[in-house]
Amino acid sequence: MRRVFAYEVLKCSKCGGPMRLIATIHDRETIRTILTAAGLPADPPPKASARQLSQDDFDFDDTPPDEDDNWEAA
Repeated sequence: MRRVFAYEVLKCSKCGGPMRLIATIHDRETIRTILTAAGLPADPPPKASARQLSQDDFDFDDTPPDEDDNWEAA
């Protein structure tokens, strides 16, 4: 979790002591109720559509390979 949140989430920020996970919530209605009561958005953000790239958006190297470059299998 440290890699995701950029800090040690199971370490108390006040005393540095260890914390432990005591429960996980999986029921959507319960999660919605808790988030709403905390004033947080209960709905996930909308999915963004993938942007289309044209071939001009890619940085292709158009220079020919050197004669020393041997791309064939030996």
